[in-house]
Amino acid sequence: MSNKQAAPRRPKNNATLPMAVALAATAIGALALGSLLTTTQGCRPQSSPTAGAGTVADGPAPSPFVSDDTRAGPLPTDIPSQQPTQPTKKVTVFKLSPDGTALENVELELTPEQAKHPATAALEAMVGDKDSPLPPGTKVRSVKIADKTATVDFSEEFVKNFPGGDTPEALALNAVTTLLGQFPSVEKVQILVEGKKIDTLGGNQDLDVPLVTPQANKTAVSGAPDEHASAEGTGGG
Repeated sequence: MSNKQAAPRRPKNNATLPMAVALAATAIGALALGSLLTTTQGCRPQSSPTAGAGTVADGPAPSPFVSDDTRAGPLPTDIPSQQPTQPTKKVTVFKLSPDGTALENVELELTPEQAKHPATAALEAMVGDKDSPLPPGTKVRSVKIADKTATVDFSEEFVKNFPGGDTPEALALNAVTTLLGQFPSVEKVQILVEGKKIDTLGGNQDLDVPLVTPQANKTAVSGAPDEHASAEGTGGG
């Protein structure tokens, strides 16, 4: 029989106890922090998925130039509709906004003599205004309307005095096409200078072909008279 005695048992290492306490404290702290974050987020106002009354939906910021009577860009906010009656007594012309970046509508009341040639009278009034969207000094040489196309002949100042730039070009061309588009007999506008076609005004829009009016794609007023062609056909009278 072996006379070996059993080795004495070593006392347990008490160093593991503080480590266990530290881990437990860390876990409790993490749980408390998570609860605090959840409570804080729950107090924040949540945005509604859909925009209701009095709320603003997410989306692109509105243009700073948009207002009740002007619009950023070349077209006026309120495009005049085609004239439903004859003879025309009132037409809409356009002027530049104070900052020169938009068109503003101006109602023009025609005299009986002007009403005989409403398109010519309206264009002459627009180019003669101090805030005209057309280059300064521009004159209307003639306006002729046939086959739904208005051919407008401007003086050389239309090109010579053009200041340059995308916005002035767009404003000038859209003022002309929108003004003439209010007449039922006009769906396109051909611009001439001193009786000849030009390639472009500012380099962005081809002018060797007629421009379509903004009203051309709208439904014409039922029964609207189509007598402006004969009224304007003799030229700028």
